Amino acid sequence: MTQTTSLGFAIIGTESLDRFLEFYQGDIGMDSSPVSRIEGLGFERHFDLPAGSRAKAVMMSVGQSSIGRVLGIEFQAADRPHIADASPAPFIGYWNLNFYVDDIGAACATIAQRGYRFWSKPVRHAVPGGAGAPIEAIFMGPDNVAINLVELAGPPDSQTAEIARETASLPRSRTGFSQVATTAHATRDLETAVAFYREVLGMWPVIDAVLENPQVNELTGRPANARTHVKWLRGAHPYGKVALSQALNYTLVDRAATVAAPAIGYLAQSFALSDLTAGLAKAAILGVRPMSVPALLDLAGGAPVTAVMMRAPGSGALLQLTGAS
Repeated sequence: MTQTTSLGFAIIGTESLDRFLEFYQGDIGMDSSPVSRIEGLGFERHFDLPAGSRAKAVMMSVGQSSIGRVLGIEFQAADRPHIADASPAPFIGYWNLNFYVDDIGAACATIAQRGYRFWSKPVRHAVPGGAGAPIEAIFMGPDNVAINLVELAGPPDSQTAEIARETASLPRSRTGFSQVATTAHATRDLETAVAFYREVLGMWPVIDAVLENPQVNELTGRPANARTHVKWLRGAHPYGKVALSQALNYTLVDRAATVAAPAIGYLAQSFALSDLTAGLAKAAILGVRPMSVPALLDLAGGAPVTAVMMRAPGSGALLQLTGAS
């Protein structure tokens, strides 16, 4: 039986944990765990770091939810290259975090007052196939991670309206943001990536569309005539979805294959499985194996969990699987 999960947390290598907290705790309004210090052989092997490596980490969440969180890790290393530059454009790998807001105009005004610049004005767009008509805006957050704000809108029978109903009773942050609702994963091979998310993580497609609206392309930093095949996948929870994509008529910079700690930026996605052994067996059938032996890790002051890191098929991006804590 296939296990079903959603994104547990995005792992961000941060240049400054203080600035990370200022943004995710202060601006986005998420709750913070105590800052923890990470070191030891398991940590070094898990992130393929040299002996003696250390880091500070903090987990951001909304309330007690274990879905759609953000883990910030400040690695203590001399050489910490940025995964992405500050240009408004996607790339192969993980390139954004997506938060729902009730009033995107007000949210954008608040964020702009904090000095962040949006890639375009908020855009309302109809997703092909009657999936809905969300209003979206994107800006570059700390560590060159693109932040996508979304106001859900659409006809009562649309996907966006259904998600709005599902999430209406879920808690928001102190400043009115959801936890991470969706995160974008651009791939070289969409169907290979989808197979992993479906077979190993039990997620299923809710939207399958080709995006080619010039306004949407401006919103997302793509060429004006870009055609992008996108599949949104979700688990049992309405948050923690993944938007997988593949460029159809343009080329993306490939940043996924070379991403590794202690780089600054969106390092990895993390998913918790109730049966990690069974999940690893399913991954092996697809030809995906851990980069090191499973290790017991305490990444942010919580209960230690058994974790493994691997390269996601379809892109080569880092993906972490953990046993359920």
